[in-house]
Amino acid sequence: MKTCVDYNFMIDFLLRDIQLAHKRRDLSKLEILIHELLTISPIPVVEISENVSLERLRNNYKGEIFHSEADISFRQDYWNIKEFGRANFPSSSKFYCSLASKYVKDIRIVNVLETNKEFRQKQVIKKRQVFTSGQWITNSILKVAVFPFNQSAILYNEEIGFHSNKFYQIINNFSEEQRMIYKKTLRFISYFYSLKEIMNHYDYTVSAYLSEFIFDKYNLDGILYPTVRAQFRTYNLVLRPEVSLSKLTFTKAAMFELILIGKKAVIDNIADGEKDNLNNIYWNYTERTSEGVVSKLL
Repeated sequence: MKTCVDYNFMIDFLLRDIQLAHKRRDLSKLEILIHELLTISPIPVVEISENVSLERLRNNYKGEIFHSEADISFRQDYWNIKEFGRANFPSSSKFYCSLASKYVKDIRIVNVLETNKEFRQKQVIKKRQVFTSGQWITNSILKVAVFPFNQSAILYNEEIGFHSNKFYQIINNFSEEQRMIYKKTLRFISYFYSLKEIMNHYDYTVSAYLSEFIFDKYNLDGILYPTVRAQFRTYNLVLRPEVSLSKLTFTKAAMFELILIGKKAVIDNIADGEKDNLNNIYWNYTERTSEGVVSKLL
């Protein structure tokens, strides 16, 4: 008969093996181990209500102008997705977005931090990048997995602390053995969803495998996890593409330019978008901030 000590050793062994496979980029082994992890770990679920605002952005890398919702929604050229993301495999497209919180009202700032590698990799460079930001509103309740057990995230965000306390109270109703397993696995999973030091897309492999398998196993609408770039002050959300089409309503768009010099950044408005009934976007260009004013701000 296995004791708590035996199970504690087994869980530690599994989590250590996942970390080693991640470090060695052993994807075949990682796939097997993540499947095993999800057979023993619960998946906390919360609901996102109707009429919640979500925002995402798409960088205008080639200077192109986007003219429809489809242009700024999830990527449809999935065959050109060559890298792992926080919640996706290569050649797998997801709808990434962010939510506002009591700490962060301007979701656009979070999206800029999340979608520019310079911030993820702490690069100090000079850069100008045009990007397009879109807003959607939930028109149905979303059922999403949530991973709020990172200690730093709990410290910086009261909402994340509320979610972690709520699920810890549920876990405390289980046996000593189950409590030990659930707390260890959920903290481990939350660590990888909050992994901050991203130097290569392979750093995302653990959370990417977890996400793809969670979607397959539980058929949830999405996964909610703390935003790393904004010091955990709000949540990021990743949705299955079909959910974004059926449970979100596109409301508006705007175009901006990120001007980055060293550690200083300015975001300048370029145009406001109006949409028609077919979700085509028509741009009204605004007066730009002068280079002299931008220089003073930087």
